[in-house]
Amino acid sequence: MGVYCQMLADEKIMKSLEGVKKALVLTCPGCACESLSYDKGLPNRSLNDGKGFENIAVAVHKERDRIKDFFSRAGIKTNTMTVAFPCELVETDCRQIVKMAEDVDAVCVLACTGGFLGIRDILAGCGVKIAPLMRSVGTFVFHIGIDDSGNYTFVERENARILRFSTRESGRGAGFQGNAD
Repeated sequence: MGVYCQMLADEKIMKSLEGVKKALVLTCPGCACESLSYDKGLPNRSLNDGKGFENIAVAVHKERDRIKDFFSRAGIKTNTMTVAFPCELVETDCRQIVKMAEDVDAVCVLACTGGFLGIRDILAGCGVKIAPLMRSVGTFVFHIGIDDSGNYTFVERENARILRFSTRESGRGAGFQGNAD
């Protein structure tokens, strides 16, 4: 079961980046990719690209490119990096992320909350702003299909099961809604 996450509103993202001139957008090819494929009807992964897991994540890379263009129009110079599972970082990824973060004002994380926390933890004390681009809103079980061209996978919306997190007004903390989308 994956973590279902949704994009934050562009206005909220920009508010969190006030004063930022240079940013690094870190993307996760895991839960974020499936969630974006589901939400935006984008291809999930390429089947014809043997470059490895980080490079075949179509939906998250399309959203990354949209964000990069959005930042550019706002005057924010942007670099990008895809990290397989920032919720399970290996030391070589940690060193590379820290190095890439040395030259930016903010690191924007296009991943679920687990990925955001992983990045935030390794950059603690680096003096760089860490901004989430998504929020985790539930868990999912997705069926993955292959498009008619045979080039891409996609999330079968009709077979998707999403269990959304909910918060109770009574202050008892987070719970779950039992309804699937």
